[in-house]
Amino acid sequence: KMINVKLLRIVTGEEVIAELVSESDTTITVKNGLVVLPTQGGVGFAPWAPFVDKTDKTIKVNLNFIVFEAEPDNDIVAQYKSMYGGVLTPSKQNIIL
Repeated sequence: KMINVKLLRIVTGEEVIAELVSESDTTITVKNGLVVLPTQGGVGFAPWAPFVDKTDKTIKVNLNFIVFEAEPDNDIVAQYKSMYGGVLTPSKQNIIL
């Protein structure tokens, strides 16, 4: 099953990578959210909303609190999927003959 991974910028300044579950006119529902943190070696992740009930795993966010929703960088998606068991598809390589 392919998962739909999105990058969200929250009004608090956090950039969150998460699996999109659903969207409505006023909310977005995500699961397995991680805060994306720049590090000296590239990118790191920290739990987002670590005190939410782990049995539900979904979080509904009011769209008023989202600055933007975007497609994350392919490398970040690959790291995220490796953590959450998504299907990894290799990036396309140019073949020079």
